[in-house]
Amino acid sequence: ERQAYVNYRNSKLTRILQPCLSGNSKTVVICTVKQTDDCLPETINTLKFGVSANSIRTEARQNLIEAPQEARTVQDTNPFAIYLTNSELGVQELKK
Repeated sequence: ERQAYVNYRNSKLTRILQPCLSGNSKTVVICTVKQTDDCLPETINTLKFGVSANSIRTEARQNLIEAPQEARTVQDTNPFAIYLTNSELGVQELKK
């Protein structure tokens, strides 16, 4: 059964990972365990976290952002951009 909601208050780890687990991203979780008796409680908790992390589904989509016309105009009239463009044109003319 897949979880529809992740309770981020249940652990510090899920609070830290909240942007990755709930956003527009693909996330891989690698759980490492140790096969000794003294690490058994931590291993069990790690495996439980892995099972619950496996139930989370996100939908990654490509973000498309169009610059407003005003931003393009400012960029086109930027004196440094104009100088660089003119310099590049000058170099091309000298190469001919």
